[in-house]
Order: sequence, then structure tokens, then C-alpha cells
Amino acid sequence: MRAAGNLAGVTFISPPPGHRDQVQWQKIITESGYFFTVDAMRWFSSRILWDTLAPIGKDYLFVSSEQDTYTSQPRTYTVRVWTMATGVDEIGDFGMYDSRAAALKALREVLQAQQARAN
Repeated sequence: MRAAGNLAGVTFISPPPGHRDQVQWQKIITESGYFFTVDAMRWFSSRILWDTLAPIGKDYLFVSSEQDTYTSQPRTYTVRVWTMATGVDEIGDFGMYDSRAAALKALREVLQAQQARAN
């Protein structure tokens, strides 16, 4: 969900320097409220799989991973969509995939389904 209010003084994460999708990521990070803040990422032990960014019309898909460090659960993966209207949302359930490979496969399937609908 997009943030309302003042984000002055909040520190955001950023893709690795020189990343091929730097411009797109900066747009997404800037327009996503608290999702990409250092504090939110730390709280959820989140990681962004920077190389998974995939345009889908005016929106973008990507994969994140999270780990519940309080109960020592293994890291899980989530396929996400970013839209200008809503910010970041899950496709499917939060932490739905137990492996990076499974999340990447799901991301490819969503892209293929979208391309099939477009044709």
C-alpha cells in the first residue's frame, strides 16, 4: 500500500550500484512508502532479489524473501507486484514459496500468463 504522510528522514534501501534496472528500482522505491525502508527490511529480515524485476505493462513484478528470526523459521519467498496506484502487493500468499527456484518459476508463470492474455 502506498504511504500517506511525510517520509522525511526515512532511510531507504537501494539496488547495488550500477544495477541494470537502477532507474526502474529508484522509481519503485520512491513510490512505495515504507516497504523499502531500512527499518522495514530489517524488521522482516527481508531481501529483494534485485535481478528479478520484470515489467508487466506499466507495473513490475519481483521476488522478495523474508525470514522470521524470532521463531527460527527458514527463509521464504514471495512474488510481488508493484503498481503506481497501490505500491507493493503479493501475488498469491505471503511467503508462499520455500525456495528461490520455486518463486522464480512462479514469476515466469505469471509473466507467461500475462503475455498469453495480451496475444
